[in-house]
Amino acid sequence: MPDPDDDADTDDVGANGDTDDAGADADPGADFGGDVRIVKYDPEWPVHYDRERERIEGALDPEQYVRIEHIGSTSVPGLDAKDIVDVLLVVPDEETAWNCVGPLESVGYEFHREWERREFRLGLGRWPDDGQRVNLSVRTENGDDWRRNLLLRDYVRDHPAARDEYERVKYEAAAAHAEELIEYTRAKSDVVESIVERAREAGYGERL
Repeated sequence: MPDPDDDADTDDVGANGDTDDAGADADPGADFGGDVRIVKYDPEWPVHYDRERERIEGALDPEQYVRIEHIGSTSVPGLDAKDIVDVLLVVPDEETAWNCVGPLESVGYEFHREWERREFRLGLGRWPDDGQRVNLSVRTENGDDWRRNLLLRDYVRDHPAARDEYERVKYEAAAAHAEELIEYTRAKSDVVESIVERAREAGYGERL
């Protein structure tokens, strides 16, 4: 099975608005369809996320994880996105993260890589028989990037103008870089960073 991680429109936000799934450290060998293709919002995306959450909860002991979240554009009602459901798994520490890999593989996830970035991260993925691709990002509780994921998600969920602004930039970036995933991501980075900063200023960080 090809590596699905890195080819997502996940808005998995790092510092300076980078997205880990398609940023400077993206895997150029990921061949899960090369073109950047945004589709209309699908109300089934949250349903697929709920299925994955149940799958993860069934595979892991409660003490192995801190939280499970739906992140990325598919987690925002009404926002057009790449057809990839992105799931965030926050764990206490790196040792626990590695200990989760086996149980997750036992329920259908495939391990793809450890990111060599400023923060620890493991990437796994699934492409079930129903065709809905799923990316799973495993991060440690002491990191900041997963918090940025949630800041972006929560602010855009609550502010339709920000959602529309972000969607417009996504379409513009896709039109300009349809076959260049890294450039597509970079073209979105300014608006992503702007929204994250707006969320911080509005106190969203205190809610996490």
